[in-house]
Amino acid sequence: MGGFDTDSPWQEDAALTVDHLTTDAVVAVPAGTTTDVTGLSVLVREGSADEALLADEGAKPWPVSGIARRPNGPAVVPDWLVDAAGLVDSGVHLSTADHVMAVPLGENGWQTTVEGFLLSLDQDEVRRLLLDADRAEG
Repeated sequence: MGGFDTDSPWQEDAALTVDHLTTDAVVAVPAGTTTDVTGLSVLVREGSADEALLADEGAKPWPVSGIARRPNGPAVVPDWLVDAAGLVDSGVHLSTADHVMAVPLGENGWQTTVEGFLLSLDQDEVRRLLLDADRAEG
């Protein structure tokens, strides 16, 4: 159910719902530090497209396999997680993703039900649910 966006390679194997949330990958920095990312070492998930985009912004990508829930320095995180991570949005937004859910092919009734639920939520509610889930994991 999670981690899929409209560019998902699973499109041939599953039906994708309508997009229910749009998020940005942002460079977030500790409060009270510079928001200018030029020359700054920034944690980024290794192998992600954001790694190359960071370099285009003049930052020094610091690829890691996973980013801590509350990184100690500048990091690329989803926009909905910036405040919860105790960081500040630097204003550098690297990429945008339109999130979807994948449903087994041929399950049109189930897909319609899932889409109806997703469309009944506003983006603020979905972001709140994501934060709640993140807190529960932590």
